[in-house]
Amino acid sequence: YFNKLNQIADRIVLPHMSYRDFIPTIFRDKIIYIPNGVDFQLFRRNIVQNRQIKHEIIYVGAIDTWFDFELVSQLALKLSNNKILLIGPVNVLVEHQLNQLLKNINVDYHTAVNHDELPQFLMNSIVGIIPFKSTPLTNSVLPNKMFEYASCGIPSVLTNFNLSLSE
Repeated sequence: YFNKLNQIADRIVLPHMSYRDFIPTIFRDKIIYIPNGVDFQLFRRNIVQNRQIKHEIIYVGAIDTWFDFELVSQLALKLSNNKILLIGPVNVLVEHQLNQLLKNINVDYHTAVNHDELPQFLMNSIVGIIPFKSTPLTNSVLPNKMFEYASCGIPSVLTNFNLSLSE
């Protein structure tokens, strides 16, 4: 199905060159790059001077097999006076790991929220994290959450899951 779709496509749009490896060589001449973006107005309009920090550390996104539970658990233990909030849908394959992580009293979980609600959570945080394991999938992703974090004025701390991100 994937190859058939690539075959009939006039163009293949990718947000970053690291996704290129997923496209079979015979179709790579169809690739165009359009970088990830963020609705800056949505995220900036909610920024206020007097933030009310509720969670110092935040992660927004899918909680799946690529999420580094061990790393976040270590973070929770080392920064036990800091609150960590995880927001997003959870793959049933990792529910047990999430439940284990939530045994740390400084780790909270919130189900996925509407995109329009994200700025409210982000503006009340100090740093956004992207704790991904290095996998064939994450080796080629450019998470939009980096741009969303930045749009809310919070820095991103991420693992070295995609070597192309160093550029």
